[in-house]
Amino acid sequence: MRHEGPREALLSRTTPDANHNLVAKAIGEMTTRERTRLEVAARAAGLTLEQAVVKIVSEALTGEAR
Repeated sequence: MRHEGPREALLSRTTPDANHNLVAKAIGEMTTRERTRLEVAARAAGLTLEQAVVKIVSEALTGEAR
């Protein structure tokens, strides 16, 4: 049996709309400088701003689980 990781656990408990709202809230709370830096990094990685936020949160949760 495969154990779910923190990302899977989070996603299994939230709806796509809830995830979208959380990402939008996180982006809205960023300073202009933070948002600009994230936009540049996201573009360089070929990600949208929203995908970059989800990736960062997923990596942070994975790191906390270790």
